[in-house]
Amino acid sequence: IELIFVPASGTSVFQPLDRRIFGILKSQFRLLAETEIFNGKTRYETITQHLITVWSHISPKALKS
Repeated sequence: IELIFVPASGTSVFQPLDRRIFGILKSQFRLLAETEIFNGKTRYETITQHLITVWSHISPKALKS
């Protein structure tokens, strides 16, 4: 594993996907999941379904940006 340190306030320059699409995906996932706790045998299936649902609702404008 090689660690790469991102300078302070450098996320938008060095990690543009985190600032855009992954940020949108994570915030929408949190809204969908609310206070749901993911554990047990169906944990990964549930998370995958939530991510598919969230991804399908991301606007083309957000994807293009």
